[in-house]
Amino acid sequence: MSSEWLDLHRQSERLAGEGQLSVAQGRGGAAELYRKAAEFEESALARVPAEKVRTRGILGVSATALWFKSGQLEEAKRVGRQLLDETTLPTFARSEVEEILDDIRQAEVDAGTENGRGARMYDVQVTFNQHYRVAAPTRTVAEELAMKQWARGEHADSSELVAVTTVEAESPGGGS
Repeated sequence: MSSEWLDLHRQSERLAGEGQLSVAQGRGGAAELYRKAAEFEESALARVPAEKVRTRGILGVSATALWFKSGQLEEAKRVGRQLLDETTLPTFARSEVEEILDDIRQAEVDAGTENGRGARMYDVQVTFNQHYRVAAPTRTVAEELAMKQWARGEHADSSELVAVTTVEAESPGGGS
């Protein structure tokens, strides 16, 4: 039964990919796909043996992020806090979970933000050689905006989403 967690993780990846595609194509339903993906990822996490600390860290970060992308902030915070309570959580996973929890706190603060007020700049790398700079209140919103730009852009029919990587952009001139 050691592959049960892997099957659940693959199902989560499939649903998350469908969610990203839904966002990229401007269709609705992404939040529900992310919610289902988070459920599968959390189920996978529950089945991974404790000694597989790196795998647990990866799945935990993914589950926390998927709950956040689905808009289920309380679920994301619950999973994130549980992970931070694990003494064996790898440093990389601890840092990423803390960053997601920071993004959640910021999203809660920025909930009423309109017209980019209070937004931070994010550099979002979508697929290969496609780069977008967008203003958004959170990393998740920045990724969704970049995906919409990607969907409207010129690209080959065989173009495939490989990865989405997001980092907070440096302010021009060092100011905030």
